[in-house]
Formats: sequence, C-alpha cells, structure tokens
Amino acid sequence: MKNTKLQRNLVVLAVALAFILVITMCIQFIMIGVESSKTNQLEDELANLNTNVETIGDEVDYYKTMMYIEKCARENLNMYGEGDIIFKPKS
Repeated sequence: MKNTKLQRNLVVLAVALAFILVITMCIQFIMIGVESSKTNQLEDELANLNTNVETIGDEVDYYKTMMYIEKCARENLNMYGEGDIIFKPKS
C-alpha cells in the first residue's frame, strides 16, 4: 500500500512537471514568434531608412551642383549669367 501510494505520487509529480514543461515550451515559442515579428518590422524600417538616406544623398549631390547654385542665384539674388539678355520693364 505504501509503495503504490509513493508510485501514484511520483506519477502525479511527473505529470505535473511534464505539464509545466509543455506550458513553458509554449510560452517560449510564442515569445520567439513575437521577437521574430519585431525583427521583421525593424528590418523593414531599416530598409525604409536606407532608402531615405539614398534619396537625401542624391538631393545633397544636386545641391552641390553649379546648376542648382546658378538657379538659386537667379531666383533669390536676382543675379544673371554671362551672356544673358536682361529684359527690364518700362517704368
């Protein structure tokens, strides 16, 4: 009788430990899924940021060109280039 009670207690303990192990594994799989989703989201965000960096780099390159500098000088400073014909309204 004592031996069967001990065996029954050991079986209950083994089942309880197995249940705890299964629950722990399920939680770990869920956490891995969440982290994987976060990783994918961050990778997408990084790709978007890299695209923005390239676009801004292209804009900076344009702003360094003589064409842009001349455009700003003409539009903002009322300057003109050599050989330009200037038309002035009669006052």
